[in-house]
Amino acid sequence: LLGDWTVSGMTAFRSGMWFTIRTSSDAPGFGNVDGRGADRVNILEPDLLGSTIDNPDTSLDILAPKGRELFDTVEIEDGGLGDIPRMAFRADPVNNTNLALTKSFTFSAKEQILQFRAEFQNFLNHPLFAPPGDVFPSDVFGKIVDTQNKGRVMQFTLRWSF
Repeated sequence: LLGDWTVSGMTAFRSGMWFTIRTSSDAPGFGNVDGRGADRVNILEPDLLGSTIDNPDTSLDILAPKGRELFDTVEIEDGGLGDIPRMAFRADPVNNTNLALTKSFTFSAKEQILQFRAEFQNFLNHPLFAPPGDVFPSDVFGKIVDTQNKGRVMQFTLRWSF
């Protein structure tokens, strides 16, 4: 039972995906008058550009700290886009390991094989947080409220070949 196990797996490391802070309208009080969606905001503190926003406990403190305004939609002209660059912030990086353990038992009398396989997706149970709310202003702006992956998922298989 302890010998002849096969171990296989895959680990992926990737930097986080970029995202853009958008405004919900072109100009306060007018709505989206030019018909284009995903208009961008003005940034008041350019030092934030390129920051990684990857923790639900700190995302709101970075993007919407109390007592400080980091983004502005008031100065955007009708039909304007705002001055923040596209893809200015990075979301949570990927760190995922999948693992499989396999053991085969051979019954030589009838050439039958019994195979046991245990598979673990997200073996180390590392959460991949979704990007924070990116529409300014909104109730969820700056908040990370979801994950993009499940927790650890285990699957056990027993296969009999005859």
